[in-house]
Amino acid sequence: MKTRTPSSLILLCFCAWLTCLHGWAGTYKNITIDGSFGDWIGVPILFTGPTNSNPSVVDYKDIYVANDENYLYIRFTLYQPDNPFTSLQNIFIDADNNGLTGFGAGGYVGSEMLIQGGVGYQEKNGGFNEGGINGLNWAAAPAGSGTDFELRISRAATYATDSLPVFISDTIAFVLEAEISYVPTEWAPAQIGGLTYTFEPPPTPLTTNLTLLTLNSTWRVNSSGTDLGTAWQDPSYDDSSWGSGSGLFGYTGSPGSYPPINTALPSGPNTYYFRTHFNWNFLAANVAFVVTNYLSDGSVIYLNGQEVRRVRMPSGAIGYSTSATSAASPVGLADVFGISSQSLVLGDNVLEV
Repeated sequence: MKTRTPSSLILLCFCAWLTCLHGWAGTYKNITIDGSFGDWIGVPILFTGPTNSNPSVVDYKDIYVANDENYLYIRFTLYQPDNPFTSLQNIFIDADNNGLTGFGAGGYVGSEMLIQGGVGYQEKNGGFNEGGINGLNWAAAPAGSGTDFELRISRAATYATDSLPVFISDTIAFVLEAEISYVPTEWAPAQIGGLTYTFEPPPTPLTTNLTLLTLNSTWRVNSSGTDLGTAWQDPSYDDSSWGSGSGLFGYTGSPGSYPPINTALPSGPNTYYFRTHFNWNFLAANVAFVVTNYLSDGSVIYLNGQEVRRVRMPSGAIGYSTSATSAASPVGLADVFGISSQSLVLGDNVLEV
């Protein structure tokens, strides 16, 4: 958090060749199924269900959905810890978004594919289990009991009986179901048509270098001397009460060593907080983000609430009173470094320092 002069964020792009296709809106995202959920940043909650307050059945809470070219990704949370990947939980997928075809799952969707315990079963002709599914490429995490789970399903899955593709429509629907003694008890969502989702096509690749933030970009700045804890790192944090200005920020005993200070800051606080926004509408694969920063002391940099870089700061927990490990040397020399794009989202992004 220790910083004086956040200045510019520049992105360099390396080769990436993908075609942008038109389609209905969804959330395009590359998700790694590993039980850590940082790569779900920017994926909205599509459904929140009420608690059933029954400790004997899986109690679904929030559902998120995303996709890339290869997979459908589903994330869900539970009201209480449980294991949702047993023979007592089912995922019914209406692959053509037509409630009149397939198996009538609770009267909510017409299911062409059932998934139970990570295994797929055909239901396209109206039976509960008409045969297997090939190429499901299921992955789910974490294993065992928990409250937050993610899974993937291959969009190239086929029916074992005839090798035809399961997903024949850009728009699908699904429901999550849980049972007590094999009696359906919990449905999410418990609504006709289930939860509908339309696959989002990949965005266009970036084919040239792109400057996202410049030395004169406008930032929100808090120099009040108040310890803001960690709440300010949340992308949705309300910083409208902060001051604003353009770089460079701060004060310096060597004004000739730096570009001009455009926004003066008081010299008393131990930590200064900065936030700014930039828009991103390209593929994030095969790109490198390069930051050029005039910084007299130290800083911690966050992208959409996820830490991506420390400059002259100690390891471990960082707080308001944590000081930089050293000052810049020589004075006035810009720090240039790369940052990870893992927490980048399509659309609005928040850079925090």
